[in-house]
Amino acid sequence: MYPWLNAYIDESGTNVLEFDKQGTSYLYICVAILIEQKNVSIAEEKMKSLSEKLNNGSEIKSNKVGTNHTRRKLFLETIQDIPFTYFALIVNKNNIYKDSGLKYKKTYYKYISRLLYNKIVSDNYNINIIADEMGSEEYINSVQKYFNDRKFPDLFTQVSYKMKNSKDEPLIQLADLVAGSLTYCFDENKDLSYASKFWELLKNKEIGIQCWPLNIIPKSDTIPEYEEDYNKYYKKCALNKAIKFIETYEDSGIEEEVMQSRVVSYLIFTQEFIQTNKAITADTLIMRLKAEGFKIERQTFSSSIIGKIRDSGIIISGSHNGYYIALTLDEIKGYLDHNKTVIEPMLWRLKKADETVKSYLQNKYDIFADPSYQQLNELLNCYKTNSIKQYIEKTND
Repeated sequence: MYPWLNAYIDESGTNVLEFDKQGTSYLYICVAILIEQKNVSIAEEKMKSLSEKLNNGSEIKSNKVGTNHTRRKLFLETIQDIPFTYFALIVNKNNIYKDSGLKYKKTYYKYISRLLYNKIVSDNYNINIIADEMGSEEYINSVQKYFNDRKFPDLFTQVSYKMKNSKDEPLIQLADLVAGSLTYCFDENKDLSYASKFWELLKNKEIGIQCWPLNIIPKSDTIPEYEEDYNKYYKKCALNKAIKFIETYEDSGIEEEVMQSRVVSYLIFTQEFIQTNKAITADTLIMRLKAEGFKIERQTFSSSIIGKIRDSGIIISGSHNGYYIALTLDEIKGYLDHNKTVIEPMLWRLKKADETVKSYLQNKYDIFADPSYQQLNELLNCYKTNSIKQYIEKTND
């Protein structure tokens, strides 16, 4: 028998796709507050106590807290001892085709809710979904039937769905508070002066954030006004550094350093004088080194030679064509693009591993708690934050 997990759902924003209208955000943020059933009564009591202490016993609504950032920060600090985690879905309506079926309210909420529920329903828990009540009784009944008639993720997992009025459910109020606070972290139309403070508090409870849709149209690059001058100056600096490197290590008594010097020499020559393919393959470079009497194997070439050259600050880009020193801004971009294809998937997999463990154990175990992983954890947190910010940035028409 699977344990039960309660998911309390609320959102910030609307289904309106014409978000250029005043007061309509281009972001729609849907949040699922996740609480193990054994902790539900504790969480409810803590929310009621919070309401009595900070809100005169009234319903907690993010939009009523509004831009009172000091008060919002106090709310977020107070909820830290409530036993919950959350998953958020950030929808950038700017990337939704305006004439799609999602322009219809019922279709929109059903589809977006389904995206969220597919993320929070797992094969480790039975789940009670309690969503904020909205619309007419007919609409509420149709949404409830839509989800109760569907089986996910498998035949053995029990999933129930119902709507409740947020006035009567303090944990839906918690979902509203989290969703609304996330808008003050990422919605560029709002005052983001407290964004880092809010995000620092919110990410303590976050076990996953998904951005949708994924087919984002990238912005066109803007060309610097004096790009030609930048390129000339950068190339001179890069060549000077490479030449200094060669001069420093060409007569070194350490064979590995001499090989590094030779490789830089080969690369400079190729880029300065070869008009067609300016990249040199690893096999060609190794062959040249061996021709000079050096001993180097393929498996150690990348780390002992190319890696050490890069460590010195010489930017060597790699592609399927081979290696080359980045001597222009475009070549620097190629270097970044190559590293992006390697580093971001690794960070993504770390993110998924972190979310998986947090989901399984409901945030009770932190795989990065060991001090030796502190730098890696900080890098991952930066990746999470920046990937969200990059995703939700409004696209210029």
